[in-house]
Amino acid sequence: MNKAYNRINNGNGWENYPSDKTPLNKYNLDKGDVALDEIDNRVIVLDSTKATKIEVSPLFKDVSYDDQTGIITFTRKNGATVTIDTPMEKIQTGIYYDPVTEMLTLPLIDGTTMGVDLSRLITEFEFLDSDTIAFSVGAEGYVSAIIKEGSIGERHLRPDYLADIHIESERAASSAAEAESWARGGTGTRPGEDLDNAMEYARQAKESADRAGEILSGSITEINLTKTLDNIWEDTGSSGIFLKDGAYAVKAFVSIHVPEGLYAQTEFKSIYSGIMSWKSVMGYNLTEEVVLNFSGETPDDLRFFIRTRGNQNKETCLQACFNHYISNKNVYADIIISFLKIF
Repeated sequence: MNKAYNRINNGNGWENYPSDKTPLNKYNLDKGDVALDEIDNRVIVLDSTKATKIEVSPLFKDVSYDDQTGIITFTRKNGATVTIDTPMEKIQTGIYYDPVTEMLTLPLIDGTTMGVDLSRLITEFEFLDSDTIAFSVGAEGYVSAIIKEGSIGERHLRPDYLADIHIESERAASSAAEAESWARGGTGTRPGEDLDNAMEYARQAKESADRAGEILSGSITEINLTKTLDNIWEDTGSSGIFLKDGAYAVKAFVSIHVPEGLYAQTEFKSIYSGIMSWKSVMGYNLTEEVVLNFSGETPDDLRFFIRTRGNQNKETCLQACFNHYISNKNVYADIIISFLKIF
């Protein structure tokens, strides 16, 4: 809006006699008269367009937050209120570890707690030998299962196979070659004997036992990464049905390697742990950072983070980054992340 009146005499105002720069004439008096008329018109316009008390009364005049319940309250000018109940009372406020029970306790703002049994991350799986199956653990932690020699009995075979063996056993008295055919094959006395014999069925049983051992050893899912230090989120290559839907206890072992001269030492080893939710489907570009607790040697400017993010196919992806960018390509980190399903 422009000014309605500019002061006379180039803004210096009226002058007294004997000055003749500001004569009291029609021209100078009309300037004041026109300005007063314009101001009066503007006052009328402002009065006719201003908001009424009824229009202003539903507007908000105040907002307050209750940190015990997580409720945000908005107060209108007419005294009415609107509340929003947030889940802030469920935020973790600390962490406690009991070395005797190996339980990790997470206190929440609302006074409740969440417990995680860390012994399941540490205790070796125990496999008990049976009369027929023996287990062994290799140097790298792989579990193998074998069938004990001479342990397969009639009760382990399908009834139809058992009947065949009995029939052939009766015939063995008169035909040693035929008995060898049913036991091992390779005699040329029966069509398909190399696949239809007791030794082949024992081999199949052993393969089933080996597969069972492999399934049991997969209770903890683990990924290995080698990554340069960058503060940009990058996909780890794990997404979608990489994990079953549920809640997971997460443990990350991070070993950072740096050349001499950058820091006081050339290798920093640290462990991070936390709780992560995983659903194979996630809205595009939605993200959720996993809160990780830290213990180790790593400086504050080299900390490690992970999060979940929905990609263009709406699959959940696991991403990782550091809080500091180092352009030196000789600085890198070896990372092992383990996931244990707890819910």
